[in-house]
Amino acid sequence: PGVLNNFACFLGDRYRRLGSAEDLEKRIQLLKDALELFLPDHPLRANVLNNLAGAVRDRYNRSGSAEDLEEVIRVQTEVLKLCPASHPSRVGTLNNLANALGDRYRRSGSLIDIEEGIRLCTEALGLCPPGNPDRVGTLVNLANARGSRYEHSGSVDDLEENIRMSTEALELCSPDHPFRTGILSNLAGALNDRYGRTRSLEDLEAVIQLQTERLKLY
Repeated sequence: PGVLNNFACFLGDRYRRLGSAEDLEKRIQLLKDALELFLPDHPLRANVLNNLAGAVRDRYNRSGSAEDLEEVIRVQTEVLKLCPASHPSRVGTLNNLANALGDRYRRSGSLIDIEEGIRLCTEALGLCPPGNPDRVGTLVNLANARGSRYEHSGSVDDLEENIRMSTEALELCSPDHPFRTGILSNLAGALNDRYGRTRSLEDLEAVIQLQTERLKLY
């Protein structure tokens, strides 16, 4: 199983460089073969499942297949069961599952998915105190989830939490951080939504400032 997993990882590296669908399909099959050789309580099972979820997620990003998305959710749910609160992979798994549920919400509009995504991200954030390297990504995911629920329900509380968490995430990002452009966009959108409700000149000025900075990054 370890050899199959390592081989799959090498194919994943080549896929990210060259984008070969053949490498992606072979990677998925190798990981499934590895899982068949593991006992349910094998200590490496969670790692291989995580790799499989990532590979199927890559295929979903290419194909948009609902079947692939459902498999990602199923596999990440299994990984989460293997990662107790102290497990180093729990935060990443919580975020990955929340993101997959967010994708399904955008396809189906099911509020259950976005509610579960918020719950998962909230737990993940509780495991990421200030200074934790995963805090920025978790703040971004939770802010986006609260933003999605605001679009569905119009809740002012969701809008304010989106703004608060996006602001914190932006403060934690260096100027060249890969998440910075996305955070600028999300925060500007949320402040623009609040401006539409309150007509606050301060919010409007902040939107202009954020969009100006965002434009400089392109």
